[in-house]
Amino acid sequence: MDFFQWEKIYSKRKKKRKVLKIYLFLVLTGLAGLAYAILFSGLFDIDNIELEGLGVINQERLQASINVFFEESQGKFIPIKNWFFIPKEKLTQFLKEEYPIVREIKIKKEFPNSLILSLDEREPIFIVCSQNQGTPCFYIDKEGIAYQDAPKTEGSLISIIETEREFNQGEVLFGPLLIENLIEFRELLRIGLNLPIKKIITDGDIVFETYDGWQIRMAADTHFSERFEDLVLLLNSEIKEERENLEYIDLTLPNRAYYKIK
Repeated sequence: MDFFQWEKIYSKRKKKRKVLKIYLFLVLTGLAGLAYAILFSGLFDIDNIELEGLGVINQERLQASINVFFEESQGKFIPIKNWFFIPKEKLTQFLKEEYPIVREIKIKKEFPNSLILSLDEREPIFIVCSQNQGTPCFYIDKEGIAYQDAPKTEGSLISIIETEREFNQGEVLFGPLLIENLIEFRELLRIGLNLPIKKIITDGDIVFETYDGWQIRMAADTHFSERFEDLVLLLNSEIKEERENLEYIDLTLPNRAYYKIK
């Protein structure tokens, strides 16, 4: 191969390298422009937040909490309020800590700058109060979680549960199976016997205190509804005439029923 052929090959390679450099420059310039548009132009900043499923929670207060989250979590280089970088799990955790009444949050992003938050609020099932006077009462939901301060009132459709233990907001006080058991038996008493419950005591045995001034005692590990027929039979036979003087009915032992007259 002579000198002119080498020169021709070298010239072609040099031209290709030049084209490649231009192409690479254009690609890098385009990427830099795209990065700027995403990070700093503001085109993808979240400026529309829709809130769904609100009940007890105030919309303006929730919106303010979300704004606080964005301000406190803002990074030095990555704009956290950007559609591409919204930390959904971190935002969910923050709002659940701020609002224990929230059971679940679903966050959906809509391009280019919208955020939709769907909230599922807890529903009060019971009011639980510690017998320690320094501990406030709380609403608890079907999962047994104490999630919000509650007044200690009687006559409400939401029965009071009393316990000796002390607890804080956010704690799980009872398992969901026990809550379900309590609800089912309370409704059986209310509907089947027209016997509303004043309060429930949960230390040791489970004690249902009626507005008539007497108690029904159950073992905590009993499926309460299975003893309902025994209770009805007892109230309609042996102690039918003594019901006004009744102190308690004890159903803590399997297949046994005891009672005490004042």
